[in-house]
Amino acid sequence: MSLKSPEPLSDLLPYPPRIGWSQRCYDNCLTVFVVGELDLAVAAELRARLAEVVRTARTRTIVLELSGVRFIDAHCAGLIVGAHIAAGRQGRQLRVASLRPQPSRLFGLLGLEGLLAHAVGSGPIGSADE
Repeated sequence: MSLKSPEPLSDLLPYPPRIGWSQRCYDNCLTVFVVGELDLAVAAELRARLAEVVRTARTRTIVLELSGVRFIDAHCAGLIVGAHIAAGRQGRQLRVASLRPQPSRLFGLLGLEGLLAHAVGSGPIGSADE
C-alpha cells in the first residue's frame, strides 16, 4: 500500500485563506492557534482546515486555541463538533481552549462545554479577555 502525499491546503481552497492558522506540538499535543471571525463566510475554509488537521495529526490530542477568535456562529461551532467526532473515530480527541466571551457564551448555550480543554486537576483552561 502506498501513501500519496496530501494536496496542500491552498490547492483545496478556491480563494486565499481568511483565517489565521498556525500549529505547534507541545508535550505530545497538537495545538492549533486560530485567529479571525468564524462565520458562514469562512465556513468552507474552516471545514477544510479542520479535516486536514484531524486527518494528519500525529498526536492523540488536538487543541484548538481560540483566544484569537472574537466571534463564532453556530454553523462554525457545528463544524468544530464534527471535527471532534471525526477525531474520536480516529482514536484522537479534539478540544477547545481559551474562549473569549462571545464564543464562550455560544458554547454554553449549545451545551458544548464537554469540548473545552481542561488542565490536570482544574477547570476549563482560562478564558481570554476581550
